[in-house]
Amino acid sequence: MPAYLLDEHWTLRFFNSACEKLLGAALSKLQSIQLAALGPGDLSSEVMSLAHAMLPPVDLRNNETGQFRFSAVSLEGPQNEDPSKRREVFLEYVARWTCFSADDSRCRLVTLHRDLPEVTDSSLSRRLQDDWLRTRRSYADLPPPCQLLGSSIYAETLREQVRVAQQFSGAVEIVAAPGSGEEAIARYVHQGRPASLQGPLIALECTLLDAELLQTTLRELVRASQEAGLGTGCLLLLNIHRLAESGQLELLNLLSFPQVLFTTIVTTNRPMLELANEGQFSEDLARKLSIMSLAVLPMEQRNHDLLEIAHALLQNHNERRKEPLAGFSEETLQRFVQSSWRHDFEQFERVIELAVLRAAGPWVEIADLPQSLSRAPVVADHAVWKLEPMVLERFLSEVELLLIQKALDQCHGNKTKAAQLLGMTRGTFHRKVVQLDAGERAGEEHGT
Repeated sequence: MPAYLLDEHWTLRFFNSACEKLLGAALSKLQSIQLAALGPGDLSSEVMSLAHAMLPPVDLRNNETGQFRFSAVSLEGPQNEDPSKRREVFLEYVARWTCFSADDSRCRLVTLHRDLPEVTDSSLSRRLQDDWLRTRRSYADLPPPCQLLGSSIYAETLREQVRVAQQFSGAVEIVAAPGSGEEAIARYVHQGRPASLQGPLIALECTLLDAELLQTTLRELVRASQEAGLGTGCLLLLNIHRLAESGQLELLNLLSFPQVLFTTIVTTNRPMLELANEGQFSEDLARKLSIMSLAVLPMEQRNHDLLEIAHALLQNHNERRKEPLAGFSEETLQRFVQSSWRHDFEQFERVIELAVLRAAGPWVEIADLPQSLSRAPVVADHAVWKLEPMVLERFLSEVELLLIQKALDQCHGNKTKAAQLLGMTRGTFHRKVVQLDAGERAGEEHGT
């Protein structure tokens, strides 16, 4: 029977030969490693996936006994053979553990079974965790940004379109409302391209972009690609619909050369050809920049994917926490669905960040949400629910204050180090503290 031993710090202390035969060479790389403390990039994707599979769910780890679903990928074939020639095998077992004392330490002996009834946990949070683990295994080499996650037909179609865009050397247009996380999707497209197309990426905001800055940036992009011997560089133009007419003319001239030494990815709030038909954009440039188009739906149209995205965002934060969270409580998940997110993925992302920072664990409770959500009324139709005046401003103030407090605590009250940790100048940091303190006092006086 496959078995392994974890100590009280979740360090892998022992595994038997049956376990090694089942899980392969990746298991030996986890010997004497504290599995719960592993972070992104510590080990290969295959080994990290196995480490995640070997740990019980966070909310069950203090139990004396229990069982959980063990899902992992193993490579079938001789261990000395090229991994690319070995076949992936998906393993589905029931893991059962029991605690015992050894050398003044609490250890957990985990055994893997196929003849036990499958773990039946119908809680939504557990199902979200299982879905997230499956996604991580499917995209082990390059996990997609959270905006691409979900099990809806739209999410699956968008991921397939992104996969095609990663193999495409032509111009890519990403149509998305502001705040949809479109820049992260654009960067993911570039990261997944073949080596010949994976040169440097330079992102430019088009709102204030002029012809001179465009020329300078392109020269630097081509020079960096050639000097480093990398693939073709990529110019990421954010909010291309805001590019001034002089900038459009300069970019069109550069793209008209017989041999263009860079690729382009652009983001826009509406299809560029649609803008060109209305006379708001150069038609010739629109055609050159939108050979392939990806459409990102606003959050309000992605209700079926909302909870999977929320759980993935939480897991991203878990990788940086000393004590990971199990997930969101059922009440918190229900509040997410009832609330209106309009098109703003980035607002949703900030809500998750604040809730995770506040949570004491193991679950993120509804009280951990910003006041605008934790006290929100239950509504039958979330589409007609309206944000209260200044909700966003109050929320951003809450986030700023919490992050400033965390930074000061981490730096033992040293304001200079706290400002550096947050990427602020000392003057900006001091001004934020004064403003936020004044806002808190005003709120307290208003409350009394």
